[in-house]
Amino acid sequence: MKPGNNEDWVKGSKFESVVDSFIRRNGDCGIRSVLISYASEFHDCFEFECVNDALIYIQCEWIDNPICLDSLPSAIIESVRDGINEYGVSVSAISNAVYRLLDSTPIDGNAAKMVVNYIWEAWACNELDFRQREDIAICSILAAYK
Repeated sequence: MKPGNNEDWVKGSKFESVVDSFIRRNGDCGIRSVLISYASEFHDCFEFECVNDALIYIQCEWIDNPICLDSLPSAIIESVRDGINEYGVSVSAISNAVYRLLDSTPIDGNAAKMVVNYIWEAWACNELDFRQREDIAICSILAAYK
């Protein structure tokens, strides 16, 4: 699989097989917290300025309150939108993932898979053999969630 070809990186992964049951047990707050942590881990490895403020904001604010795009500072939203429109596949993919996390619409199994697929698309631009390692990483975050 190559980045930028709208690949389904999640298909056949352990994450794909466990995410729906995780959401049934832990709901939107649980999966959103896991995905915020996971997106932040990617960002720790490959920092993109366009999502930096958004990730800091949601990491700090999500602890107490679900986030609604309407309540976010407009500069944060615009920065993430700019990232979505970037030419580079990696920055566009992580920006799409973060943008979905900023949306207060509940995250179901399909949305969670979409977010992880965006993050894996971003990984694919930077490494060849990331998928198994990242499948283990996201499943570890799911397993550790309390």
